[in-house]
Order: sequence, then C-alpha cells, then structure tokens
Amino acid sequence: MTKAIRLSDDDDGLFLRDSFILVFFCKKPIKDLVVNYAKVFEHWLETTPEEGRKWTSIGGDSDETKPLTPQRLAAARKELDPARARTREVSTFEIGGPQQTNPDYFFEWFGARDAEDEMASHLEIRLPRMPTTDEEVSAVLSLARWVGELLPYASGYGAPALTWGADSQQGAFAEAVGKLAFRHPGYDVPDSMGTAFDIGTKVRGAYWLNFIGPEALKKLGGEKGLRSKLEIGIGIEKVGDGLLLQAGPRPELGDVNKKAKLPLLRSLAKVLEPVTLFDDVGIDNNFPEEDDCKRWKRRHLE
Repeated sequence: MTKAIRLSDDDDGLFLRDSFILVFFCKKPIKDLVVNYAKVFEHWLETTPEEGRKWTSIGGDSDETKPLTPQRLAAARKELDPARARTREVSTFEIGGPQQTNPDYFFEWFGARDAEDEMASHLEIRLPRMPTTDEEVSAVLSLARWVGELLPYASGYGAPALTWGADSQQGAFAEAVGKLAFRHPGYDVPDSMGTAFDIGTKVRGAYWLNFIGPEALKKLGGEKGLRSKLEIGIGIEKVGDGLLLQAGPRPELGDVNKKAKLPLLRSLAKVLEPVTLFDDVGIDNNFPEEDDCKRWKRRHLE
C-alpha cells in the first residue's frame, strides 16, 4: 500500500491530498443525461459510507459547502429532474465527506442545458486512495464499467490523482504539486469543472483507465485501427458507446527518480495524442507557471 499524501496548513487546511478519480465527460444537453446521472448518484449513495456523505454544495450559484441534511439531499435530487434541467442554464451539485473540503469521498456532476461549442457535462467520483489489492481493483473496474455502460460519454478516465478542494486552496496546491506530479507521472492533477468547458469530444490524456467515445474513436481509425496501434499489455474492450483501454492490471504511479516512467502510459499517450486536449486552460492554475502545466500535460510524450 502506498503512503497517503496529506498536505495541510493553518491557513488553507487540507490543500493537497492523493485520491483516486473517475470522470466522464458527455457532449449532450443535460436533459438527455440527468436520468442516468441520477442512477449513478443513487448507486453512489448506497455504496458510500455514511461518513462520506456529510457535506454538500447545490446549484450553480452556491459558493459554500453545508451539512447534508435530508432537505438538502432532496434539493440535490431535484437538480437531477429532467423537467427542471430544461429550465436552467446549468445544473450541478457536489457531496462528500467526512472532511468538509478535499474529502475522502466525493461525488460531483455539472451539466449545461445546451452543450455548445467545446463545453461538455461531466460526472466525477473520488475514492480515498488508489486501489491496490485485487479486491479494490476489481471493485473500481466494476464501477467504471457500469458507469460507462450507462452514460453516452465522449471520453472518461480513471486514475490516481492529486487534488485540492476549495478555490482558496488552489494557490497552495499549485506551489506544492509539481514535486509530486513530475516525479510520479501516474498521478492526475484534475480540475474537472474547468476541463469541461474545453474538452468537447477530446480526451484528457493517457491514464490507467481510458474511455474513448465515438468521435475520438473515429479520429483514431476506429476499433480496428486503434487495436493495431496498442502495445501488448493495454487491454481493450467495448463499454457502452465506446471503448475502454486499460493500461495494465492495476494503476501505477511511476517514479522518474527510479527510472520507472510507466512505459504503457507513454505508449498509450502517443496513440491518443491526436485526440488529446493540450490547451486545457481549466488546469493551468494547478501549476505556478504556465510552462510547468504545458510540460506536465506532455509528461508521457517527452
């Protein structure tokens, strides 16, 4: 088991931690997504410990988290009502715990009434840490496949991640994350809400789990063309509207100081490069300098 990463201070609280993230981006109007988003949410409620369902922020205008009460849970469910979604420009909520900020367990979704230009809706689930045992790996794979079957995704991925919580923590996070993210290239450094404005039908990059939607798959030469380019060790299977590419039996962090540069992810990054989002301004503020962010986005290609 890898050692947990928890960085905090008196001013910012828990501003950097490791976790495991599962994200799907969908290029559809939210009215066409909320029924299946609701199914994923109800499953998450049933399978997440009570301590992981303590805090919430509901609606596009909310800028603070509050205790999750039965009334607020009902309000969250209303955000997933198709009729309500048709009348709102955006619909969203997040729930997590036990920590109020940057929690062990986290569920977030964001949907736009009109999926215009490169904007996409997204759904994100975070787990306390990277799966390491056979049982944990199997559970994460089952969850990822199940969600992938439900959602008409344009892309998605599952990976170990370094995360921050409130916007006020992003500065401290940016100052600290580079040392970890460049040494261990298997980590994601996400800001799914920001990425959703730019991603369109592209993919975020190469990760342990990679969901390739129909448009991206077409640009990669279809399933036959993609199979011909993949290294042995990268699994490929049909899941929902697209394909799931799995880079190895379990997630790895890598360590460039020990020359563990994750060859499967590097080879996969080259294959996915034509459909990868590199001008993802949503994560630029996760690094202190723009050049650092650009270098991190291409970490598997250089």
